[in-house]
Amino acid sequence: MARWHPALPPADGFTYNYYNAAWATIRGLRASGGDTGIALQTAMPLTNKSAYEVSNGGVLKLDTNRQAIQDQFPLRIVSGPHRSPRLAVVALVPNVDQSFGGVFTKSSPPPGRTQPPCKKRALPWQGKIRLVQNGVVTRHFLR
Repeated sequence: MARWHPALPPADGFTYNYYNAAWATIRGLRASGGDTGIALQTAMPLTNKSAYEVSNGGVLKLDTNRQAIQDQFPLRIVSGPHRSPRLAVVALVPNVDQSFGGVFTKSSPPPGRTQPPCKKRALPWQGKIRLVQNGVVTRHFLR
């Protein structure tokens, strides 16, 4: 992505995810000869039956609903040049799924001020969150 759009901010998770989805779709359309529907799904750049290649050479895994299970990069707003706000990546949270570790289910009400209820729970990535410093994922884990 940086090669084609160097001006885009690297800490923009929306842009990164959008780019990966668009790139997989473009590759699928090329492979399907422009056909959509099942032809497009069949032609998508799968590395196996449940994963797509993504722009950084990694793999985006899919759940049984064909929804992404992917690493997330929480952002913090920090002071940039001339005290202007900018985004900084602070951690890598591995393998976050659509249910957010079981917090949301098919029968859950939509997210809101009281949903999900505020309660302590164990999540699958606890103890596996790696700190990011100066844009580099470190070997240090968040406690």
